[in-house]
Amino acid sequence: MATQNAVEEKLSTTIRTQPLFVPVGTTELPKLPSKPTDQCFNGPQYGLRSINLNRWLLSYQPETPDCVVTALTPTRVVTEAEWVAALLGVPVDTPMKLTAELLKERGHTMSLVQVECMVERTQQGLRTGMPTDGWSSFFFVENKKDGVELTGIYRDESKMRWCLRFSLNRDILWHCSHRLLVPNWDASKL
Repeated sequence: MATQNAVEEKLSTTIRTQPLFVPVGTTELPKLPSKPTDQCFNGPQYGLRSINLNRWLLSYQPETPDCVVTALTPTRVVTEAEWVAALLGVPVDTPMKLTAELLKERGHTMSLVQVECMVERTQQGLRTGMPTDGWSSFFFVENKKDGVELTGIYRDESKMRWCLRFSLNRDILWHCSHRLLVPNWDASKL
């Protein structure tokens, strides 16, 4: 909560308008074990796996508690900065270091093991909110430098495989068919 206090003054000047995203699915995940990062996304249902995962992420994905993951979709084309600001209820110009701390503090980051579980449930036909038509589902994952990175996964329809990409591109535009997977999201805070 200490990092929340650091942005309270800016929050009072933030004007809230129409929400930038709406929920399109929720999934309950159980407590999941730790797993080496290099062993994540290696099964036959996966295709492309970004080589940057092992270089930029923690060598082990942490054990995670049970949680509910909400799939959100934007109501208009937005930037990553706008999406994070709306998600956290902070101004768009909030420093990345502070937004990373807030994402972790509020439990909005995911482990790769949790994302694998989301993929499995989507493939079983459960309504997770993850698209299966080539559009990406993004999620926040902790990196080696105590920060947070945006990572995306999509299902390549032509090969019927899930492809995981990792990018440090902060200028991504989110279209209305993209999703953001957010654990522990509280709609009442909008």
